[in-house]
Amino acid sequence: MNKRVRSVLHVLISLGLGAVFIYSGSLKILDPTGFAQAIANYKILPDSFIHVTALYLPWLEVLCGLSILIPRWQKAAILLISSMALVFMLAVTSAMLRGLDISCGCFGQGSAAVGIHTLLIDTVVLSTCFLLVLLRKKSI
Repeated sequence: MNKRVRSVLHVLISLGLGAVFIYSGSLKILDPTGFAQAIANYKILPDSFIHVTALYLPWLEVLCGLSILIPRWQKAAILLISSMALVFMLAVTSAMLRGLDISCGCFGQGSAAVGIHTLLIDTVVLSTCFLLVLLRKKSI
């Protein structure tokens, strides 16, 4: 793959992933109570951490969404986004194994129920992060 195509692909993928995280985080920022309830529904975190997580995690998502667009900060954003995706995959898997019928909370109110499709979305996020790393290293 030539350098120009790789560069354009890198920018487009960064914009797409950044937009998803900015959008997702913004929806949660607008409804912290609803997001706190979505977190509580997973029955993983102690009550004392739910509201703190609901207040700060969306801002981290927005910050990562913006940071992935800044070359100097992109490595850190990729690491954080990958970490969030992995943690979410564990939470979704746990909810599925326990038979919880809950909303994933990914995009605020009206998010999809946890399930295989939710895990697939996070797999796409992780794969996208991996692709960005490869494109940054110019090894494709």
